Amino acid sequence: MNSYMGMNNFIWFHGIVEDTDDPLMIGRCRVRVIGLHDNNRSMLPTDKLPWASPMMPITSASIGGIGISPTGIMLGSWVVGFFRDGESAQDPIMMGTIPGIPSGPDEDELDYGDPTEVYPYKEETSQYNSVLNESDVNRLARSVVDDTIVTNKKSSVINNSLFSEPPTKYAPTYPDNKVLSTDSGHHQEFDDTPGAERIHTYHKSGSFEEYHPNGDRVTKIVGNDYEIVYGDKNLHVSGNLNIYVNGSVKIKVNGSWDAKVGGSHTTNSGGNMKKTAPKINLN
Repeated sequence: MNSYMGMNNFIWFHGIVEDTDDPLMIGRCRVRVIGLHDNNRSMLPTDKLPWASPMMPITSASIGGIGISPTGIMLGSWVVGFFRDGESAQDPIMMGTIPGIPSGPDEDELDYGDPTEVYPYKEETSQYNSVLNESDVNRLARSVVDDTIVTNKKSSVINNSLFSEPPTKYAPTYPDNKVLSTDSGHHQEFDDTPGAERIHTYHKSGSFEEYHPNGDRVTKIVGNDYEIVYGDKNLHVSGNLNIYVNGSVKIKVNGSWDAKVGGSHTTNSGGNMKKTAPKINLN
């Protein structure tokens, strides 16, 4: 083992990510280390900073494309780590990110932060999760309902003559809701709030799937839905089955169609009804 890894030469660092576009695509980032690198980018440009490698959890193999991709860090993220080469400080390892409450650049640290000045968000956008002077922790995890996807896109529900879409059961308490969010506006929630336990997967388009505390599932597709099954498919409904279609319905069966109805069978048509077959038996 390299002697620099010994206790006497173990060097910690704290810095801000300025570049995530790793040409080797192995999750490295350029980090401007507080107290080591000049905060003046004209004196030390971002492209002159050393690449810092990510340290992945033991639950991720980090080999052969197996495990979690090391691509979650954003420009402007605060990271903590150590230098694998000790005092030479040219081989940094990122151990983790540190959330906070960003208040914007400080005059003494003017160039510490995202070089593009995008992150953290300065103002609210359609998919934002937090802004300046607010906790970096996603609003969904902090039980802040206003101006989140819960109110912006999930507040409208579908109602028709057969059934009504149940509204979301979002009611988390901090810190029971575990949230995963991406920059474009995708979200996943695993909520362990007592009495409000949910699992929620949300696409930025508004499509989502949500499991409610009582086990109900609500799925909404904003667009077309395709389901392909190469084997058999079995559907068992203990209660009633309601199907509501605004447009037309086409069903093509290459084999036989065998329908058995234990009770009465009623068919109503507002137009003509046509049945065509080589032979029709009515008993």
